[in-house]
Amino acid sequence: MLRRAKELNSFDIIHNHCGIWLTQLAYYLIRKPKLFLEYHGTDAREGVGLHHQRLASGFFYSTPDLRTRVPRSSIWLPHPIELRPLPKPPESKRPLFVHFVSTEKGTDKFIGLFCRAFGEANYLFNFSGDREERYIAKEAELRVYTMVPQERVFAAMEQADVVLDRWNQYGIYGYVSVEAMAFGKPVIADIDPLLYPEDCPVLYPTIDTLQLLARDEYARKFAGQLGRKYTERVHEASVVAKKSIDAFEAALNL
Repeated sequence: MLRRAKELNSFDIIHNHCGIWLTQLAYYLIRKPKLFLEYHGTDAREGVGLHHQRLASGFFYSTPDLRTRVPRSSIWLPHPIELRPLPKPPESKRPLFVHFVSTEKGTDKFIGLFCRAFGEANYLFNFSGDREERYIAKEAELRVYTMVPQERVFAAMEQADVVLDRWNQYGIYGYVSVEAMAFGKPVIADIDPLLYPEDCPVLYPTIDTLQLLARDEYARKFAGQLGRKYTERVHEASVVAKKSIDAFEAALNL
């Protein structure tokens, strides 16, 4: 604890995620730095880490569904990303949809929607190392990945025509959507449009949406271009960093 207190001694600003350490609290009482708290999900939704708010100079939150659960002065800090060059267009025989499984992603809903959109699909499971399931229909193919390393996620995204992110109760998109849009891929997720800017290009999961993207190459290209531009404006790392730096500078100038 003493070592950590010494490390904190040179800081004028503490940007902490999900609550406050005891050492930070002690340091605050001694030196009175500017304290910023950032909330990411469970901490705000379940009230964990919301203590000591009165000590903070500012607040951030990472997903827009948290807006009503954090102080009114809080600032949305979107997931940051370092943009890479756009990959070459995929050359799959049929339009390829990909989905990456994790908790609360609505995987079964996406599989069911795909099968309703494209009819009977052959099912294949890859036993060679990657946990990959394939649903191959006449017009399109869906690949579902479970517990694969990040490099494999990026490789699958490069090959994909469309990325299916999440279908859950919070109405938000996640890191997968951000990465996919940065790759210039159309993204489908069950988002609440009222939570996001009007130009958010994430598409709602419907049979019509899947069929349009599978059958219309121009629609895929256009949706992918909108996603890349949106990512550049909202999620690019330097853009997100500037929002936090502006808040820090404003607090220091009070």
